[in-house]
Amino acid sequence: MPQFVRSRTARNQLKSVLEKADISLDAFCTRSGLDRDLARSVVEDDRILPDTEMLIAAGRAFPSIAVADLFVHDLEDASSTAGDMIGHAGPMQVTICGCGNLGHVFGGLLATRQDLIVNILVSTPERAQELRSVTDAGITVTFADRQVTGTPQLVTADAGQAIPGSDIVILCLPSFVEEEILGRVLPHLKDGAYVGAAPAPGGFDWKAQRILDQHGRTTTVFGLAAIPWMCKIVTPGQEVRVLGAKSFNAQVTMPGADSAQVSDLLGHLLQMPVLRLRSFLNMTLNPGNQLLHPGIMYDMFAGREGVPIAEPPLFYESITGSAADRLQRMSDELLQIRVALEARIDGLQLSAVLPIGHSILQAYAEHITDASSLQAIIRGNRAYAGLRTPMRPVDGGFLLDENSRFFWEDIPHGLVVLRGLADLAGVAVPTIDEVLLWAQQVMDRVYLVDGRLDGPDVASSGAPQCYGISSLSQLAPE
Repeated sequence: MPQFVRSRTARNQLKSVLEKADISLDAFCTRSGLDRDLARSVVEDDRILPDTEMLIAAGRAFPSIAVADLFVHDLEDASSTAGDMIGHAGPMQVTICGCGNLGHVFGGLLATRQDLIVNILVSTPERAQELRSVTDAGITVTFADRQVTGTPQLVTADAGQAIPGSDIVILCLPSFVEEEILGRVLPHLKDGAYVGAAPAPGGFDWKAQRILDQHGRTTTVFGLAAIPWMCKIVTPGQEVRVLGAKSFNAQVTMPGADSAQVSDLLGHLLQMPVLRLRSFLNMTLNPGNQLLHPGIMYDMFAGREGVPIAEPPLFYESITGSAADRLQRMSDELLQIRVALEARIDGLQLSAVLPIGHSILQAYAEHITDASSLQAIIRGNRAYAGLRTPMRPVDGGFLLDENSRFFWEDIPHGLVVLRGLADLAGVAVPTIDEVLLWAQQVMDRVYLVDGRLDGPDVASSGAPQCYGISSLSQLAPE
């Protein structure tokens, strides 16, 4: 992948950022390790976007510079349509798979666009009928400063209706159903279409490759690094509230695809800069929900699983110092996996795998006012405000919901995946093991046995070993 590309949907702000911070180009290159000729090219042409890994390295060298400040969404040609990004004439057809919180935002927001036709594919006919009965008036997306309402063309559980003619298919689904949905989508996907996940943790590329091989297909597969918006459904099929939007995003494509073109397309759809990453492992090792959800739940409930409480607690705003300390240890172990993989796999760059606090700050800089500690970063993040712990009602109050996505996504397709990579890299992860052992007991599943990842339920997880990956050489970049 080239070190930089010209973007049609974003401009770099390096020149103004350096001038504002009174940092010379020489000092910037010396401390960040960036090539001076490349940096000069970026300063002289604001349409040039370097690799995300290079920018993150620069941000780490200069903590006062946020990666989000280095870019702004801006169309090179204000009249450009989404189809123009890929040479497609007329409105582009987008199919959203899943209609949870994120699917509601995608469905409502994209359906407001004149250059897009939006379909929504859901899991069952009953779910489709339920949504169709209320979506005729459109899905309203409520931001802090505005509301928009868009009406999808089609809401259905039939992939044979939703997928044909689609130019891009975006999966907004739990990791544990992605393979099933990909299997339903691919038979109807036209040649040259794009398919990807938002976000794409848990080895999404391994799942996609297996399904592509089963169907004898090749297509452009991408994954977004993070959800574009923290959001919550207000009324199913009618309104969703955006609690916080990312300032930028990143994506990675499977080998053989035009990564720059995918970034331009996604940037146009999301209306934010979408940068390029080199390896899906940057997402698989993302210290996001797979650490946050199990780590905080462990602190809240370990040893108290069967004790009802009066109401579901605020999940992020209630974080304790001990939970933050445990999250930091889990993050440190994840970074040890990263270091071991980079040291042993030639050409692998995982600069986007950051400490958990730094990662949250980069994603939500404008929503965080206190960065004095990891606890403060999480507790004071306005994008997390009001989100409660998934619980189920029982006599006497509420119990932890062991059937929530916090378990069934973030354990088999989160911590188990990390544990599988740790085994391949020869890295001990005692804190991750501690949380995983507790979670598997709550879920009535067995992944870890006597310190080994060989329990009977590993076979239904997203661990790399389940995809025939038994050596580090199989993770090497192509």
